[in-house]
Amino acid sequence: MPHSFDDLFFPKRIAIVGASPHLNFGSAFFTMAFRDRKYEGKIFYVNPKHEGQVINGEKIIRSLDDVDGKIDVVYSCIRASLVPNLVRQCVRR
Repeated sequence: MPHSFDDLFFPKRIAIVGASPHLNFGSAFFTMAFRDRKYEGKIFYVNPKHEGQVINGEKIIRSLDDVDGKIDVVYSCIRASLVPNLVRQCVRR
């Protein structure tokens, strides 16, 4: 059975890891792009430092482990030293 690329090219649920409510951080590129383009899917903003704060009406959560259900795409906006742990979280899902 061939695999579909729909989840990659037309994701319904995405996570932005390292999301910040401050617009001067790299994650703002993604948060503003999805907002400006009126993305209709679900966005999970992930950053333990800003847990509970709000971006575009959604609360920032601590970890990918806090998301119920499937995540189609994860955008990483974190420093390289934290990426191995992020990859482990993705693999667990």
